[in-house]
Amino acid sequence: MPVSADCTPNNSRHRPVAAVRIEGGLGDHILAMRLLRFIKERFPAHRIEVYSDCEGGLPQLKVLSMSPGPDRIRPVYKRPGWTKENMSNLSTLQEIYIDEMTSADVFIDANLSSLFLPHAPLLDVPIFTILGSFPQLEIPQSARDAARGLFEDDPPRHLIAINLSKYGLRFWEAHRDSLYFMLDSLLSHAAVHIANIFSLIPSYAHWPEYERSQRERFASDEVEFIRTLDRYDPRIINIVDHDIMTVAAILARSTYFVGVDNGVKHLAWALRVPHSVILPAGPAFDHPSALPFVLRWIPDFHRSLLLNDPTSVRRHLDSIATLLQRGGYAETLGGTG
Repeated sequence: MPVSADCTPNNSRHRPVAAVRIEGGLGDHILAMRLLRFIKERFPAHRIEVYSDCEGGLPQLKVLSMSPGPDRIRPVYKRPGWTKENMSNLSTLQEIYIDEMTSADVFIDANLSSLFLPHAPLLDVPIFTILGSFPQLEIPQSARDAARGLFEDDPPRHLIAINLSKYGLRFWEAHRDSLYFMLDSLLSHAAVHIANIFSLIPSYAHWPEYERSQRERFASDEVEFIRTLDRYDPRIINIVDHDIMTVAAILARSTYFVGVDNGVKHLAWALRVPHSVILPAGPAFDHPSALPFVLRWIPDFHRSLLLNDPTSVRRHLDSIATLLQRGGYAETLGGTG
């Protein structure tokens, strides 16, 4: 039941309720949060109650709390036996949560697999308007203060944030030379410092147990490589295991971001930070799944960077150099705000 609506207020409440289910990882949540503004505009008298289907994942819950849209955020949990194949389905939730959501005056299941097709007519918004929008995020002042404190001894003029956690150690071993070439090029600008953002133990709470364990083992080898990058140059600063709100504040104050296709990259995209997204390979454009894959998960596909393509690497480095020469995008971390 992806979308249902009964616009007659429930008389048992002071205000009618619009229940919204958002599922998956950090990136899934950020992408689905595009709907919240349109829901609020379509149902201005309703309380917006967001049900986060992420098995209690803190990054997802905290990024939801940065949105001005929800009046209430509630984590919900799955019944036993859910799998990788059905993990995004509403039916995997415990019955108590399904009943609560579907009994609201308006129920919207913001499952990204639908590409917002069911939501467009309900919200009276063209599909590509939704797909082309950005979620609304407000970074708390405490997070801004925490980000500033990381660099207060030597605030960089230009901070370039990177996050490389997803593709595994073998990928970085195969592309080590290209990565180092990029780092050298970025650091050739004397005013640049690089914030190397990563978690020692990434959260995969939203995955089933078997896949969660696999991903944790996969990530543990990769992080051993990523954490050594600060030895490559003293202007590479490791930013380890920080709250997602602090990460958002660092990104918002960065001149540029280079990342992989994960939740931190989606956060940079949502904050409209100029960025490049490293993809493991270009899609096969003639494959029938290519278009829905890009529409579902990569709204910034035009910023794709392929490390095995020197032309792609040079194009992105040139755009970063041009941005730095113009004075950059964001305030320095020594500034205000």
